Amino acid sequence: MNNYEKLSVVGRGAHGICYLCRRTDGEKVIVKQIPVDGMSAQEKQATLGEVKLLQMLGHPNIIGYYENFIEDSALCIVMQYAQGGTLCDMLEQRSGCLMDEERILYYFTQIVLSLHHLHSKQILHRDLKTQNILLNRARTICKLSDFGISKHLETHSQASTVIGTPSYLSPEICEGRAYNHKSDLWSLGCILYEMVTLKRAFDAPTFPALVMKITKGKFDPVGDHVSAPLKSLISSLLDLNENRRPELRDILTSPLMVPVALRLTLEMGTVSLPAPIKPGQLTPNTAQRLRTRPDNRLSEQMTPRTKHDFVRQRIVTWGGGMKNLVELTVASTSAPIVQVACSSLQKVGLTDKGLALIWEDSGEDDYDLHSSGEDVARLIRPPDSAKIVRVACGDTFTALLTENGSLLTMGSGASGCLGHGDSADRTSPRLVSKLDTAVLVDLACGRSHCLVKTDQNKIYAWGCPDFGRLGIVSTVVVNVPTEVVLSEKLDIHSIVCGLDASALLTKDGHVWVTGSNSCNKLGLNDPSSEADTGAVSQFTRSSLIRGVHVSKFSTLDVGTNHSVFIADSAVMTLGNTCGSADVRPVDCLVTQTVALPRNATPRSVAAGDSLTAIVTADSHIYTFGKSSMGRLGRDGPPDQPLPVDENAPRKYVVSLSVADDTVLLCLKL
Repeated sequence: MNNYEKLSVVGRGAHGICYLCRRTDGEKVIVKQIPVDGMSAQEKQATLGEVKLLQMLGHPNIIGYYENFIEDSALCIVMQYAQGGTLCDMLEQRSGCLMDEERILYYFTQIVLSLHHLHSKQILHRDLKTQNILLNRARTICKLSDFGISKHLETHSQASTVIGTPSYLSPEICEGRAYNHKSDLWSLGCILYEMVTLKRAFDAPTFPALVMKITKGKFDPVGDHVSAPLKSLISSLLDLNENRRPELRDILTSPLMVPVALRLTLEMGTVSLPAPIKPGQLTPNTAQRLRTRPDNRLSEQMTPRTKHDFVRQRIVTWGGGMKNLVELTVASTSAPIVQVACSSLQKVGLTDKGLALIWEDSGEDDYDLHSSGEDVARLIRPPDSAKIVRVACGDTFTALLTENGSLLTMGSGASGCLGHGDSADRTSPRLVSKLDTAVLVDLACGRSHCLVKTDQNKIYAWGCPDFGRLGIVSTVVVNVPTEVVLSEKLDIHSIVCGLDASALLTKDGHVWVTGSNSCNKLGLNDPSSEADTGAVSQFTRSSLIRGVHVSKFSTLDVGTNHSVFIADSAVMTLGNTCGSADVRPVDCLVTQTVALPRNATPRSVAAGDSLTAIVTADSHIYTFGKSSMGRLGRDGPPDQPLPVDENAPRKYVVSLSVADDTVLLCLKL
């Protein structure tokens, strides 16, 4: 394991533990450790069989295999890391909001393609379920995983071992009969049913009751939100007679599936083609060198490749597991970018022409295990060519403020974040009609909630209400913009959304906060009292600074466990800035002044999970906090504010955004 740094445990199975690790080149991978000492000969054979199966497979919709080795009496299998979690997680997060048929078929076709490849190698999966379907970061690509109980069959042979996950077991397995590849098709039908209805086809409180349901083949009918051909496909896959279940090739060539299968095949065929090098773009090889070069610094990325390759700005990111600084691609024809925003899963930008763009995974890391996974920019096209003046984003949604004061949202509708009164997803920007009569002047987004400010100093909020982050007392998702009732009339200067909290900064320099007060990041705890204010659900005036006299706050940001603000030209923090369990609770009650170099005047600040970023008037970028996951973008002591770009040529920081362990920066040369 010398080449791998363990980051966290992501799964435990009957025979092994899966770790999320970072390779020496900075790439995240999954390492499955399986102890071999004490194993029976049969167990060892099964373990080696999994490695053999992985080596046989190579498909864009099957999790990638890198290598295996023995260390400390354990077999280590190194596999591709899928950042989007499981299909099961995604379905649960929809909170009962059904998917449209197009999206269902897009996912399902990928699963069918992966299973078809598996069966073409005479391999049964035997444990197909939504927990074993992994998603890429953008949740657009499905990857079949977990071959721990797969079986390699000779032609015409049948398996007989009772194995698999109960709710997805086929009737023939439940009855102890021999089975073949058609058993996987039953499980495939269970997965399709679950995607359509968001519930399992067969479920029961006890195993005997579950077996009885499966062997009778009775399941609740599918609703009318999907087409008759899709309903028919579910019924045919869940046929008690395995001989009547369709073959995968017949599914792929059906009128229902052909358009999606053709689209996927064309996309997979074009993704690996080399793109022409344009001014302002990086080739995948160049991007890979930037990711892996140990002495890489921002100054090196500022240098044009040739004398003809003059670029006025750079969009740079780090963190999220990337130790080195990485430049994002911007088309040479793009207008200058004036604002950026990021979440842990998204990066968006705004040009001076009022155009919004989003950096998306190019997909190369999903189809080519050796590619750089470079992000590419895509223009977001608002209706009626509306001019955008501000962008913001959560983990899975994007919000756009237009020149005329209206709001457009797109992305995942989970937690009601789009503000359209439902949880439906939107693939293109849609006007938030609830705000039609208001003129909006400011916008902020947290991971799963939004705030806007009107020209009349009114605040509207919506999304996830947990911990009181909306400033609205609610126990259910707020899926339309709802006016926040304030206890006083405030002249609001700006609004801030953190992970689970929100803040208002008034023009007279006061701060009002709502939401989670973890580690006293909102300054609601009194040092003279042992009482701990864990959270508030209405905006409350905060005393962020205790024992220090300042005239007013000028800017602030709220992170996971701390807040950072500028007051009287000094940077101050409150809460746990490093994410360390060693920080005493009493220390979180005291405001800390950040020791910047002499004559360094702070201009803007941002807070993440265990990360603070500061931009000074002379455009130096200082970071401190926790160094893991590459969040600081530099070497050196993590607890001291040190510059990211000490050797860089002078430039101007146009915009800074921080979310969790990720930093996004727009620089003008």
